[in-house]
Amino acid sequence: MKYNPALWFELFFILILFFIILINLSDFPFDSFSLFTLFWTFPLVLIIHYILSFKTIHSLEKKFTTIQFLKWLKVLTVFYLPYLIMAIIYENLVFIIDIIGNTSINYDNLFMQIDEKIFVVQPTLWMQKLLHPVAIEYFMLAYGMFFIYPFFYLIYLLQKNKIEYFQKVMLAEILALIISLSFFIILPTYGPRFILDPTSTNFIQQSLRYSESLQGISIPFLYNLTGYNSLYSIQVELWNFLERVKTDCFPSLHTCLCLLCLFYAIRFRKIFKHKKLALWFWIVGVISLIFSTVYLRYHWVIDVIAGIVLAVAVYFITEWIFNLWLGFRKKYNIEFKNKFQINTQFK
Repeated sequence: MKYNPALWFELFFILILFFIILINLSDFPFDSFSLFTLFWTFPLVLIIHYILSFKTIHSLEKKFTTIQFLKWLKVLTVFYLPYLIMAIIYENLVFIIDIIGNTSINYDNLFMQIDEKIFVVQPTLWMQKLLHPVAIEYFMLAYGMFFIYPFFYLIYLLQKNKIEYFQKVMLAEILALIISLSFFIILPTYGPRFILDPTSTNFIQQSLRYSESLQGISIPFLYNLTGYNSLYSIQVELWNFLERVKTDCFPSLHTCLCLLCLFYAIRFRKIFKHKKLALWFWIVGVISLIFSTVYLRYHWVIDVIAGIVLAVAVYFITEWIFNLWLGFRKKYNIEFKNKFQINTQFK
């Protein structure tokens, strides 16, 4: 745990979840426990790192033996361990939510009313005026960038051998995840796509319903090939498949994690080769992603506001915790001994 203080917070969170499981032992579905997210996340990390390091590995030739590869694998595992642990927790969080049984309480109605009081109208219904197939495709792509910003930014920092930056961003992301997942347990919320959709079994019996459906750009040959008539519909189905927790709206994790990464991308902008281009990519992309959460009916606006507040709070909390941790490392003369770059390790 000397490599990242995030592990201490994860341990505390796991102990709380373990206690909940323990007092509800007979109700916990151990036979449904899944590691699917871990099984695709970790190999993806390895593949990306191997591709990005291919030239270095190839140049080392005989020096990069099986033993050296296993050492490299160990280093990667140590660095990404906090993220991998959270992948397991998130995937199986649905069982904790079911055990506590808060899904019977109508929090969506509360958040919907808050939105209406703030904006007078219901924002997600008002946005039907702005629907257009091109915009829907764009914002669905922006929404899917959720995997790029928090996940691939960590990979980028590690590839650049910016170990301290990596550790700080990892800590911030883990803190945001722990706090968000805690809210998902306490205040499970389905979001407008379930609540206001006239074709679904709605949890709120009222007159407010969507009158316009989300339709991307129709591509006939795509339908003949896949059975889906647009790229938008393919992405939606992929998200539905990957998202096991359906009550993860408050706060918006998309907003919180990506905004946090934007803060650090701006702060650590000197490491980008093309700084202006990189910053435009981050700013435009993250703003588009945040807007897409409401436009595509995944979140109430209050979810987004909560995500923004949480991102700002976690940013400053991370600074405080990380400085304490650096002071601890300096006091006990603990250095960042793990260097990721292959040529640093094995030449």
